[in-house]
Amino acid sequence: MEKELELRLHSLQLDKVYVEKLAGENKVAKFGKLPVERHAHTEVETSAKVLGTTDFEIRLRLKVTGKAPGRKSPFMKMDVTIVGVGKSSKKDLSGDDLESFAGASGPFLLWPYARMYLGQLSQQLGFPPFLLPTLEIPAKFTKSTETQDEVRASEKK
Repeated sequence: MEKELELRLHSLQLDKVYVEKLAGENKVAKFGKLPVERHAHTEVETSAKVLGTTDFEIRLRLKVTGKAPGRKSPFMKMDVTIVGVGKSSKKDLSGDDLESFAGASGPFLLWPYARMYLGQLSQQLGFPPFLLPTLEIPAKFTKSTETQDEVRASEKK
């Protein structure tokens, strides 16, 4: 428990953020008036890699597919991969701890960039802006919230 709390008390600083992939497809232009987010399915992939003692790379990929009600084939596809390279403020982390911490924190750091690029891309494809939620965190990341709640509960004892 103490190690988990200690990991949360330092920061990650992104030195570089770039778009590795940005692709989109408007398969049926006549559906351009549909509010994309109501008909979209979003897949999230993340990864983290240690580059040095305090250096790391995080990657966030979002694949968005829009399907009209009652139709099997998608009317729109978007795919964006954002990469961040940075440093940890804590110099004595093991490689595994840094990778774990960067992997858990990375999506939160890169989410605003993905949101911006997907919104712009959907407009360039002729659709209304796709608004990736700012507060809705994918279920994949809710375990860290449960762990925080467990730590807080144990601290009160």
